[in-house]
Formats: sequence, structure tokens, C-alpha cells
Amino acid sequence: MLDTRRLRVFCVVVEEGSFTAAADRLYLTQSAVSQQMAILEREVGMALLERRSRGVRPTPAGELLAERARGLLRTLADMEDELRRLADGPRQARLGTFATAGLQVVPAVVQRYRQRLHDARLVVVPAQPTEVAGMLTDHTIDVGLVWDYAFAPQSHDGLAYEHLLDDPLRLLVPRGHPLLDSADGGPRDVATPVRLEQLCTEGWVVRRHRTPYDDAFAVMCRQAGFEPDVVFTTDDYPSVQGLVAAGVGVGVVPQMSLTAQHADVVAVPLADPALSRRIGVLRLRDARRDPVVVQLLEVLHEVATAGPSAASSVAVG
Repeated sequence: MLDTRRLRVFCVVVEEGSFTAAADRLYLTQSAVSQQMAILEREVGMALLERRSRGVRPTPAGELLAERARGLLRTLADMEDELRRLADGPRQARLGTFATAGLQVVPAVVQRYRQRLHDARLVVVPAQPTEVAGMLTDHTIDVGLVWDYAFAPQSHDGLAYEHLLDDPLRLLVPRGHPLLDSADGGPRDVATPVRLEQLCTEGWVVRRHRTPYDDAFAVMCRQAGFEPDVVFTTDDYPSVQGLVAAGVGVGVVPQMSLTAQHADVVAVPLADPALSRRIGVLRLRDARRDPVVVQLLEVLHEVATAGPSAASSVAVG
């Protein structure tokens, strides 16, 4: 009998197209993933993956197995979830969220959800947008917050997507930057948008992203007509602010990351074409049969309609 955990690894390898990417997603080593795939191929007695110079792709037998395995894994996850409901009674709703949504949107969602459903529990689970689809099909979460850019939209095959709000990008410059001076030498109105290409000669501090947005900033700059001089790459938005404040370079960050803004950094809106992240929610297609999930989706849309700034003053105990 085939091992379901091994089938899960196999499906991720097929989705990612490489052992290395699958290992990163599953928090395994590349050698462990490779070993599991070799065992699976011995068990079925045929090649399931075609090894190529840049990754792998499924053989015809592999495509068949991946399709059937996905259905089987979904069925098993559904069965386990139903058994948990019988054992635990009214179940909790689980919201997968990325870090910057946790600064503004999620606190307001938690507060409003608690006010509306006193006998239900909302659990917030850290989830990168690239992880949400797998966490939904595994029933680790019930709904998940995701983001993408209009210039490189993400597909969500087999899942339902609902748009929530747009999170505009902001240019960060240190106080005293020449951009903040007007033509007559006085202070410039920082509410006046600037075009990205006005900063084409600057050094840039960039936040590192995972695929498919590892080169998103460079794409934005190329669309504006220049190649950015990236002088520093960091892993989080607070570090971008600190480096900009120190004069290392200028940066671009989403508005939602500026809940705690550095005193020595000025955020300036970008002129048309204004750039923004699109924030949305993913769910399984049949999730709206669950009243607890329906309530959570309604709260998410209410908070999004009110605007992310409404969440910045919410304190959740």
C-alpha cells in the first residue's frame, strides 16, 4: 500500500517542478525529498519523474498518480476534519495570514469576529501566500490571506478567490532627502505623489521575497524605464525602514507595513501608474457550507471595506 505522506511529497514535487523547491515548501532537505521519490518509484515499479537539468517533470504515469493522489489526499483530509468536528463539538475557524496583514487587518478581524461569535474561536496561523493552497487542502487552515501584484497575477486552480482590498506601495526616503525640497527651496508637500523614475539614480534597499516575486521590484523599475541599483537586500520591512533612515538607500514598501513608522523616514505616495499589492482571501470551493467560515469571510470583507487604517488602533487581548 502506498504511503500517503510520500504521496503528499510527490504532489508537492510535481507542483513545484523541483526537489529543491519542494524541500523548501515542506521544510525538508533536498536529499530527503529525493530519497522519498526514489522509494515511491520502486514501490510502483516505474519512473514517475523525468529528471532534467532544471528540475523535474512528471512522466505520463506520474501525471496520473499526481491527479489521483490529490483527490485521495483531499478525501482523507475531509474525513479527518469531520472526525475532529465530531470529537470537539463546534469547531474553531483557522485563518492563515502573512506578516504585514497581521499588523493591521488581522487585529480588527479578530476583534470583530469575537464580538459577533461569542461561542466560536478564531485561530490565526502564520502562512506565506505560497503555502496557503497546500494548507487549505490539508485542512490546516479554513481560509487564507494572500497577496499578489496586478503585473504578475497568481492563479488559484481548484480554489475560490475573493478580493478584499488594495494595499498601495509607498516610497521611503530619509528625512533631509533632496526629494523633500520644493522648487523654491522650501519643504515639499509629502502628500504629493512622485514617479518611480524620479529616483532612477538612487541606491535601493529592497525586501527579499520568495518566488514568484523574488524580482518584483526590478520588474516595477523596468516598467518605469530604468534598472535599479540595489545596494542592500533584507528580509523584513522594519529593516528596510532602518536602513533608509540610516541613509543607505531609498525603498518601496506596502502601506500596511508602516503601522510603526520610523521617525527618520518619510513615506511618499507613488504617482500613476500607482503600484499596489492586491490582498485577497483563498478558500476551498465548498467552504461556504460551513457557517463558521461564512461568518469569518463576512468579517474579512467588512474590515476590508472599512479600510486597513481602521485596524491600526485596535488592541486585541
